[in-house]
Amino acid sequence: MKNILIIEDNKILLQMMRVFLEREGFSVKGCVSGKEAVDLIDTEKFDLFIVDIMLPYLNGLEVVDHIRNNSTKNAHAKVIIVSDITNEDYVKDGFDIGADDIMRKPVSPPEFVARVHHHLKKNT
Repeated sequence: MKNILIIEDNKILLQMMRVFLEREGFSVKGCVSGKEAVDLIDTEKFDLFIVDIMLPYLNGLEVVDHIRNNSTKNAHAKVIIVSDITNEDYVKDGFDIGADDIMRKPVSPPEFVARVHHHLKKNT
C-alpha cells in the first residue's frame, strides 16, 4: 500500500483530499503545519507528498526543500504542490526546488486522483 502525506492547513480541504485518496486504497496521513510535516517527514517514509504553499511555521516551499535536501527516507518520494497562489514565481520556485507537479486550487477531484495515480505509477 502506498503512503501519502497531505500537508494542508485548510482542515476541510485536507479531509476531502484524504477521503478521495483513501477510497482509492492509499494509506493517508494529514497535517496542518509545516513544522508538523517536517516532524513526520523525519520519522516516517512516504511515497507521495501533497503540499500546500501557504502553511503556518514553515511554508510549503520550505517543506519541499526539506524533503529533497534533508530527508534520506523521503528524498525520492513524489511531491505535488496544491495551492491557490497565482504568483507565477511560486510555480517556478516549486519546480526549481524539486516538486514533480503543481496543481491550482480549487482542484477537480477526478484530476487530483488521476495525477496521484500517475505519479505513484512512476514511483514503482
